[in-house]
Amino acid sequence: ACDSFEKAHEKDSAHFEILLRYAQCEILDGNPELGVKAIDSIERIHGENAQVRLWKARALFLKGSKEASLPLFEAAYGELKSSENAALWY
Repeated sequence: ACDSFEKAHEKDSAHFEILLRYAQCEILDGNPELGVKAIDSIERIHGENAQVRLWKARALFLKGSKEASLPLFEAAYGELKSSENAALWY
């Protein structure tokens, strides 16, 4: 799946869903550094949101940056617990 999203990312490097799925693949494949780079692009182009913040927190945690990941987890939790999609996240 990562190869497919990487190819799609090469064709359209600003598409939100492509960037997010590419970042998720990299994080889940054990490449949190590449995941953080993709998430940084998402934030730069599309702004921040709770879902992106959660994935960035996870990537930072996997990189060993626990202190940097905790505020992101807390912020995302605060946003998601009151969202209409809260049941999907808990």
